[in-house]
Amino acid sequence: MLVVAIGNPWRGDDGAARAVGELLATEPGITVRPVLQLTPELAAELAREKRVVFVDADRRRRHASLERMNEASGAPRESRAAVAHEVSIDEVVTTARRLFDFEGEVWLCRVPAHRFRLEVGLSPSTAREVGPAAAAVRALLYGDLPERSAPRTTEGANQAGASE
Repeated sequence: MLVVAIGNPWRGDDGAARAVGELLATEPGITVRPVLQLTPELAAELAREKRVVFVDADRRRRHASLERMNEASGAPRESRAAVAHEVSIDEVVTTARRLFDFEGEVWLCRVPAHRFRLEVGLSPSTAREVGPAAAAVRALLYGDLPERSAPRTTEGANQAGASE
């Protein structure tokens, strides 16, 4: 499983995904790829995987969440407006599907974030959600997703509100 940790550790809570990636880096079966932002070249890396998890900071979240993304395009089944990078997750996944025949599962792990100013380190509220986010990704790897515990996991549009 490939974990793409999106964010800049020099911009406060934007480094939350990297903190999650650091917790998962030694986990057997997980490859962590930290990136400052998404680029089209990532599509080739996705093509070799059966499952990809994008981890990103999200200022709209109060708790870490893990959601399966739409099979057709890669877009989350709920709005992806909070995920704002040069190239979107949807564009990377679509490129991987079209050019490299990627057929794997795509998931999005969102970590709540509040401070995006030039500083190193996470806010206390974001730091508290890093462990649960990593636990959800680890559970996904081992097929043991929690039903009722944080972080909340959604797999459909009708459950999108349950992830907050």
